Amino acid sequence: MRGDKNMGVFETIFRKPKADLKAEGYFKMLNGYTPVFSNAPESIYEMELTRAAIHSFASFASKLKPEISGTAQKNLERTLQFKPNPFMDTSKFIYRIATILSVNNTCFIVPIEDEFGGLIGDYPLLPQRCEVVEYNGAPFLRYTFGSGQKAAIEFERVGVMTQFQYTDDFFGESNAALRPTMQLIHTQNQGIINGVKNSASIRFLAKVANMLKPEDITKERKRFTADNLSAENQSGMVIYDAKFADVKPIESKPFTVNAAQMAQINENVFNYFGTNAGILQNKYTEDEWNAYYEGKIEPFAIQLSLVMSNMTYTARELSFGNAITFTANRLQYASNQTKLNISTQLFDRGLLNRNGVMDVWNMAHVEGGEKYYIRKEYAEVSELGKEVTPNAKKTDREYRTMIQPLLIPTAAEKRIDTDFYVEGYATTFDKPYLLYEWDGNKYYERIDRNALAGADMSDVIMQYNHEGKVLARLSNGTLGVEANDNGLFTFADLSKSRAAQDMFEEIKNGLVTKMSWAFRVSEDSYDRDTRTRTILKIAKVYDVSAVSIPANADTDISARSYFDGVIEREQQERLERRKKLLKIKLMTEV
Repeated sequence: MRGDKNMGVFETIFRKPKADLKAEGYFKMLNGYTPVFSNAPESIYEMELTRAAIHSFASFASKLKPEISGTAQKNLERTLQFKPNPFMDTSKFIYRIATILSVNNTCFIVPIEDEFGGLIGDYPLLPQRCEVVEYNGAPFLRYTFGSGQKAAIEFERVGVMTQFQYTDDFFGESNAALRPTMQLIHTQNQGIINGVKNSASIRFLAKVANMLKPEDITKERKRFTADNLSAENQSGMVIYDAKFADVKPIESKPFTVNAAQMAQINENVFNYFGTNAGILQNKYTEDEWNAYYEGKIEPFAIQLSLVMSNMTYTARELSFGNAITFTANRLQYASNQTKLNISTQLFDRGLLNRNGVMDVWNMAHVEGGEKYYIRKEYAEVSELGKEVTPNAKKTDREYRTMIQPLLIPTAAEKRIDTDFYVEGYATTFDKPYLLYEWDGNKYYERIDRNALAGADMSDVIMQYNHEGKVLARLSNGTLGVEANDNGLFTFADLSKSRAAQDMFEEIKNGLVTKMSWAFRVSEDSYDRDTRTRTILKIAKVYDVSAVSIPANADTDISARSYFDGVIEREQQERLERRKKLLKIKLMTEV
C-alpha cells in the first residue's frame, strides 16, 4: 500500500494513474478524425428490445472461460479465471465488456498493477469517458471516472475491443444506422400506450344543447358521469336533461398492433445485433444456437483472446506460445438427448473425462475428474483374457524421484547374494530439496528423520513406472527397505523373473537411470517463511519403481497438488489483508 493517507479506492486499484499528465493535444491520426468518443449510447440501452438483445449476447458471452498458455505472467491465471479486478468476477467482467461493446461499439480494457508494478488484473472502461491524447510524442489513453478522477496510460498497453469500425482509428462507429428503427420503436410504443388508454376511457359522446362556458362543460361532465356511469346506477339506463341535445354510446374496440409492422421492426433489430427471437427467448434449436455461436459468440471470443493476449504479453513472450484464450463448450446448449449421447460415447472411448462430462451438463467438477476411462470391450483383442494388474496410482499417493539411482555395488557390499543385485536411497532425512517452482518462487520439501517411524512397509513391491509386473517384493525376500540414519535404504534381487533380469540389464547399461518411490503422507507442516513443506509422518510406502522418464512426471503432479493449494491460500490471505487495510482506510477517512 502507498504511504499517502488520502489514497482512496481509485488509487488503490489504479496505482499509477498519471493524473497530472499534461497532454500536448489530441493524438494526430492519419484520417484526420479527433480521437474523442462521441457516440450517444443511452437510447439504445433504454429500448426494451435492444436491451434484451444486448443482455442476451452478454449473458452467453459471460460463459466463456479464460485459458492461459505458456509460463509468462503465470500469476494472472487464477486472477483471470476467478476475479479479474476487485469489483468483478470473471463472468461479470466478460458480461461488462460485451455490454459496453454492444452499446458503444468500443470498449477499452486497462491493466491493474500492484504497488511493485506487477500485473494483477484488468478493468473495462466506458469509451465515452476516454480520449486519446499525445504526450511526449506518444499516444496515451486518458480516462475520467464518474467521481471526476482521471488517469492515463500508454495506449500500447490498452486493450481495445471494437465493432463497426470504419472511419475512426481507435473507436467503433456510432449506432446511427439503427436510429430510424429506434424512432419507429418509440413511435409504435407511444401509439400503443395512447391507443390502449383511449380505447378504455371514452365510452359516450354527448352534444350540449346550449352554449356553455368551459368550466360549466367540465361540471356537467362530472355530474353526468356520477349520475349515470357510477357503480350506484344499477338500472343500466342513461338519463339526461335538456342541457344535452344528444348522447350516443361509443363502442369500445380493443387496440390491436400492426403485426406486420411489429415483425419488420423486430427483424431490423435482430439483423443489427445478429440474433433472433429464439435466442432472445431461450427457445432456440441446436442449429440456431450453432449459427449464433459461430456468427456472434466465437468472433467476440477470438477478438477478446487476441486483445487480452497482446495487452498482457510482450512480443517475445507471444513468440514463445504465451497466450490468453477464451473458449466455450457449445455442447452446453445442445438438447439433453444430444448431451447424453455425446457424453456416453466419448467418455466410454476415453476421449472425454468426467470433468469434461460435467462441463457439458454445466455442473461442478469432481475430485479425480481429470482421469480418462475406456470400456473393456474396446481393448485390443490380443490383450483380452490377460490378467490385469490394478493401477497403483491413487489420488492419495505421492511420488518422488529417488535421491540417487539404483547402483550395482561390489560383491562384498551386497545385502543379498545374487548376480542381479541393485541398491540405492529413496530419500534422505532432514535435507530440504527443491520440489516446485512457480512465478519465480522456489518451494522446498524435507522429510523428517522420524517420518517413517510406524509407517506400513509390510509388503513394498518393485515395479516399472509404478504399474505392470512385479519385479521384486518385500514379502518373498527379493526386496528390502529400511530406514537408517541417512534415509530410506532400498535394495533388490532382480533374478526371479525374465522381466526383472531385463530391468537389471537396463539399469546396468545405463538405459534406466532414475527410480521413484510411492508413499502416503499422514502428517505434514508448512513454513511459509522458507516455503518449505516438512513431511512429519508417512502412513505407508507402496512401491519403488524404475521410471523411463528422467524427470518423473508423477513427482510434478503430486507436488502441484500440494503447492497449488498453498499458493492459493497465500494469495487469498494477501487479498483478505488488502481488503481489511482498505476497509480500515475507508473508515478512517470518513
